[in-house]
Amino acid sequence: MSADAKAVAFCDVLDIPSIAKTRRNKKSEKKGILARTRLALGFAMMPFGLVWGHVDRAEAAFRVCNQSVTLYNVAIGAEIDKKFATEGWWTLPGNTCVTPIKDDLADLKLRYVYIYATTATGDSAFEGNWDMCVDTKRFKIEKVRDQPWDCWVRGFVQAKFKEVDTGDTGSWTVFIRPDDKP
Repeated sequence: MSADAKAVAFCDVLDIPSIAKTRRNKKSEKKGILARTRLALGFAMMPFGLVWGHVDRAEAAFRVCNQSVTLYNVAIGAEIDKKFATEGWWTLPGNTCVTPIKDDLADLKLRYVYIYATTATGDSAFEGNWDMCVDTKRFKIEKVRDQPWDCWVRGFVQAKFKEVDTGDTGSWTVFIRPDDKP
């Protein structure tokens, strides 16, 4: 493919008049300058759009961020619509975040969220006080109202979840740090 053909193909994708496609006159040069200016302004504004988009997504959510280099598997517990349940697993590599609850916590009237994070070898990221059920594969386990969890009887594994008091905020982020290990 010749250089002129490549220029025409590239400009067709971006909808920019190409010098190779047009005759050189003042009118076509003016259009080319305007198109390049619009393209440059678009690239210059991209970081602002990415930052604004990130803020919108982070405004209402329960996020878990792993600031260590260890891979964790995360499960959460919460009472939504008067039904208490645990759910997992979210895989959380080092230096990444996951968002198990994407809705506004205040809208869900969700003050307490329970979290359990473990490595493949069974090391927990947090020291928890709340016994709840998990499974060895992806799961969502609803608690039977006014009954104990009875994890073993129901064929699940009992785990110690940590309680997170989110107050009355719309969003909350929990951090797993290497120095937080029990």
